[in-house]
Amino acid sequence: MLGRTPLGGGQAATQRSEPGVAVSSGVGSLSSRLGIGVSATALVAMMAATPGISSLELSLFRLVNQLPASFRIALSTVMQLGSLAAVPATAGVALSKRRPALAADLALAGGLSWVAAKAMKVMVARERPALLLTEVLIQGREQAVADFPPATQP
Repeated sequence: MLGRTPLGGGQAATQRSEPGVAVSSGVGSLSSRLGIGVSATALVAMMAATPGISSLELSLFRLVNQLPASFRIALSTVMQLGSLAAVPATAGVALSKRRPALAADLALAGGLSWVAAKAMKVMVARERPALLLTEVLIQGREQAVADFPPATQP
């Protein structure tokens, strides 16, 4: 089946797609998403590297940290989606749905994101919340290393 896909600047390209499968937008949107992602990551890393904790960051941390225990399963699930194990799992789901291009994209993007997060931890080198704040509720096992962005808990 032929589909029309908008590209940057309102242009359209014709691509072959499977019936009922949306064709992703063109290169323009990929570079836009990449630019937004890199910019947002750099902004958050700069904020985390700044000495002290902003009132907004403290308020958001307290909001999430003081949620009832019933939220723990949902929050743990979201945290695990950022783990390295999620990369082959999501790529495997795409493969099981016969979407090899999507599986390759997920594997590449997930692997690069994981490596970038590890590099940011070294660059930012921020202490864990329990060392920076008082009245911190430790969920699960206490982590021993500086951790930005926060690592998922097993």
